[in-house]
Amino acid sequence: MSRFAALLSLALAACSFHADYDGTHYKCGAGDVCPDGFSCVAGACVLAAEGGPDAGSGDPPDGAPASGTWTSDSAQDFGAGGYVANASVIDPRGSIEPVAYYTGGLLESASPMSFSSGAGADWAQVSAFPSTGARSLARNTDVGWGSGVPAGVGLTTSDNWTLRVEGEIWLDAGDWSFYAYFDDHGFLDLDGGGGWKRVVSADFPNEASGPFHASASGWYPIRWAVSDTGGNASMRVRYQGPGVSQPSSISHNKMRARVDGLTGLAEFAFDGDRFDGDRAITIDAVSPANDDWAGGAPKDLEITGTDDWSLRWVGQWRVETAGTYALRYSSDDGQRLWLDGTRLTNAWDQNSHELVTAPVQLDAGWHDVVIDHSETGGSAHAIVTIDSGPEGAGAALPPDRLRPIEGRGERHEHVANHNDIAIPDAPSASVDGIADSTVGVGAPAGAIVHGVDVGIRYDHEWQGDLVITLIAPSGKTVTLRDQTGNQGGSFRDHYYRTDLDGEAASGTWTVRFTDIDPGAAGTIRDVELTVHTQGAGDPPIAPTAHFESAVRDLGATASVTRVAWDARTPLGTTAIVSVRACASPDCAQSSWVLLGDPSGTVPSNVKGRYVQYAVDFTSDGDHVPSVESISIDYGP
Repeated sequence: MSRFAALLSLALAACSFHADYDGTHYKCGAGDVCPDGFSCVAGACVLAAEGGPDAGSGDPPDGAPASGTWTSDSAQDFGAGGYVANASVIDPRGSIEPVAYYTGGLLESASPMSFSSGAGADWAQVSAFPSTGARSLARNTDVGWGSGVPAGVGLTTSDNWTLRVEGEIWLDAGDWSFYAYFDDHGFLDLDGGGGWKRVVSADFPNEASGPFHASASGWYPIRWAVSDTGGNASMRVRYQGPGVSQPSSISHNKMRARVDGLTGLAEFAFDGDRFDGDRAITIDAVSPANDDWAGGAPKDLEITGTDDWSLRWVGQWRVETAGTYALRYSSDDGQRLWLDGTRLTNAWDQNSHELVTAPVQLDAGWHDVVIDHSETGGSAHAIVTIDSGPEGAGAALPPDRLRPIEGRGERHEHVANHNDIAIPDAPSASVDGIADSTVGVGAPAGAIVHGVDVGIRYDHEWQGDLVITLIAPSGKTVTLRDQTGNQGGSFRDHYYRTDLDGEAASGTWTVRFTDIDPGAAGTIRDVELTVHTQGAGDPPIAPTAHFESAVRDLGATASVTRVAWDARTPLGTTAIVSVRACASPDCAQSSWVLLGDPSGTVPSNVKGRYVQYAVDFTSDGDHVPSVESISIDYGP
């Protein structure tokens, strides 16, 4: 027999398996030949590993061993039906990674429609309302809008709107009471692990309350909606429970919201040129740090004039190509820029600047970015571009590679005391007149100072009599003003100081006015502090995460011959890949085989018709591991 004829005979014998399937099993082929992994017993092909015929409930059994490559390298691949994601997420760019949070607030969205009863509305109803398309962040649960609207969520009419607030809050184990006052209507739901529960429904003018039991200390999903149907509008959400002895607003440090699916940067607005004034927040997904307002100002952020305002953009920038980068920042007026917690520009003044940062080495992946802008007068713009690097040179930071996450390398706490406090005249040349304005900073435990912005407004009959100092909670003091000035009147001073860096951030801060000469007195009008912090607070990245793919049917029993994957594991992170093979679609009882070499691991004795992979992530909470692709080779 020729070699060609022999190969043809074998091929025909292989084909006979399918021709001889009788609905229960395959008959042996010519010469008692069966597929690899089977043996011929009494004329039937028996699966050697199971010691019985390859039979089922009418489904054709495996034929010859399959061979090929199963690749996951897109969001569609990773998201095939049946996957399991525990604190992990499929990124739209085509990767898997731990979930990411904005820590310090809840997510807001809005609709230009209203509902007329708290008890009569539910989340499905308000979620179906048409959206403005804008998102914001709520850091305060006690807000009055008067005849206006919530800022940063795209509302343009003062009546007939709904604001939705959602995310998670931290609760210690025990019994809690939640209080809600909504003008005009609203409701609040919590999920204790068994699904959403209505806790409070309220309608103007009454405050309502309801109980909630936290079975263990941890994060609990929360959501509420407030609707305005006319007149003034406000919301007040408070709680009382273990460690909270009386009804209190929920601290922003007890709130977080998943934002891994959002693009853009969180944008904080201040109605003063260097972080003075009450602020509003939005998520800028259109032109973050890439805007020219000419003689105007940003809209929908409660900025009251075209001059004297400031902005802060906070988030992460995803670099796709590792290498050395430099950023260019053109600003009118002042600017500051941080990358991965390191301040790269610092021109926090009333002048225009065009600065290029020192080159920095960036790995592929997510990097923390914070950008400050100050406008004092005249025109205004803030434009950050990639000055040099292996990708994007000359372009702005692309919004679809930005997300609103506040890294722990540069965070801020803004506090103010707007009470008028008399500055007494010095009784004599040897006795000073002293006035203190205090503010409480509720930074997370362990947070240390990383710079302080101080804004003060005061009246005095003779400015040269004053010494102004800043006192940290530890008692350490720095002098802000030392007997300068030779006039009386109303004054506004700004300072950015770094000589308290390393001090504990949380506690009572004091701005002390000391009048050292007799003959003049004054009044403290406002004291505002923005305490920059680093090194503490809830992590923006889930510390542990798990992902399981859908189970893949190879069509026939095969061996996994090689597994390779592309992982990004910055310092402080891991991504561990496992694989398992199974005889049936239910792989739950099969054991995982850990893999070691991402460039190509050959697992031993992983064989079956069905294959599944898993990834276990760990993170220090600041850096983001990811798996960009996985390929699994299989064959005889």
